[in-house]
Amino acid sequence: MRIIGLLLVWCLSSVAQAVVVSDLYQVRVPVQDQTTAVRESALKEALQLALVKVAGVSDVTQQESIQAKIGTPDVYVKSFRYVRQESDASLWLEVSF
Repeated sequence: MRIIGLLLVWCLSSVAQAVVVSDLYQVRVPVQDQTTAVRESALKEALQLALVKVAGVSDVTQQESIQAKIGTPDVYVKSFRYVRQESDASLWLEVSF
């Protein structure tokens, strides 16, 4: 019986796979300019995107406890920078949390 259990665990473990996600806490969002108001709005959007990426579920930002945190994204920002896309000259805010 013990051997059957071990075989079952071995078979199931071979099916399960982990996916490695690079830059898990880094997000890029488009911005119109580099003003403070635009940046603050973009940081909120970036935090929401990072939370979805980390949690793996799209409705994580709907939780009441998470909603309160999204209001102050700058607390969680490790660094940010502006990046100009060469192909179409669009401006992006790249944020690391």
